[in-house]
Amino acid sequence: MAIKESNAEENNINHAVYMLGKLTDVIIVLVEGEGNAKSRLLEASHRLSRVKPYMLPVMDEIREDVEWAFAELTKYREKSRYVLLPEDYPGTIFDDTIHRIKNRTASKIIGKLFGAWMRLSDFVDQHLGKRH
Repeated sequence: MAIKESNAEENNINHAVYMLGKLTDVIIVLVEGEGNAKSRLLEASHRLSRVKPYMLPVMDEIREDVEWAFAELTKYREKSRYVLLPEDYPGTIFDDTIHRIKNRTASKIIGKLFGAWMRLSDFVDQHLGKRH
């Protein structure tokens, strides 16, 4: 019984729907933004900071891919990546790293985020389809 409850909690459809909206906002900027991958990632970073990996389903490597992207985007962060920033801070926890990575690394990160978004979309469609 504990396994079912734990599994349900890790794959909460309400959280998934909410995160799909937040991740969609990120993907729109990444796809429609101007410039190279780094500049689009920087532009999307404020929206990306609203994505909470712990609210993503563990199925289909969705959470794993977003956690990988977050780890890549914070690897050059001088402060602990779990420190909250003040409301009026103009940047994000990703800024230190985005400025230092190569464009091809930014492209890999975007690819992982896009793949996670596609699988999350499928996950939500499958689960909401079961309700009807």
